[in-house]
Amino acid sequence: MFAQQMKTEKGKTVSRESLIKQYLDCLIEDDANILCKKDENMGGMFFISYNALCESLKQQVFENIILEKYGIKGQRILKVLHTKQKLDEKAITAFTLMSVTDVRQKLVELFNGGFVQVQEVPRSGDRAPSRTFFFWYVDYNKCYEAILQNYYRTLANIHQVRFEQESGAARLLDKKEKEDALKQLNNNTFIQLLTESETKALNDLEFILTQLDTSQLRIVQDIMLFKNYK
Repeated sequence: MFAQQMKTEKGKTVSRESLIKQYLDCLIEDDANILCKKDENMGGMFFISYNALCESLKQQVFENIILEKYGIKGQRILKVLHTKQKLDEKAITAFTLMSVTDVRQKLVELFNGGFVQVQEVPRSGDRAPSRTFFFWYVDYNKCYEAILQNYYRTLANIHQVRFEQESGAARLLDKKEKEDALKQLNNNTFIQLLTESETKALNDLEFILTQLDTSQLRIVQDIMLFKNYK
């Protein structure tokens, strides 16, 4: 438990209530706005904004996906666009301290993945590319929808791999089921129908299926986050 009186690094004594209030005030000032305060006249009531919390979680998952798929350069571009809103290629190059070639390449990759959008602002009536401004920006609703579609495709691939793995080992699984039934029926754990190599093959299959289940569970959790908390 907290002591009623605590000392700061400078040796000053502060009350537990004062210290907790300082922590709460710091959390309130955080840009994520997860902790909020109301009823100032009553001394203040603190509460958690679950919408802000879920949005913060989605943002973290999103940034991790970008880092994994497009590297630190892709993540840097996304963070700059998040902070500065709409920017042209030249401004992105300046803010990210990246070369024009790298910025252009990453923007194309991110655009093809559905993670950045572009707004065209023509300077003339003929809408010629040479006389058009191209402003890049991030639409998080579209980004999250792209992530959901990727998750659905990944789930379909996982189901397909599971089906192929189990179909390929159907004979061994049948044999294992008969072995287990005989052991239970005869109350004899020494009955063995599977050879050593077959047992190893089933162990390998179990490891693969466990890995697939783990991946599927993680993806389903992320789908719930992106789909149910909009």
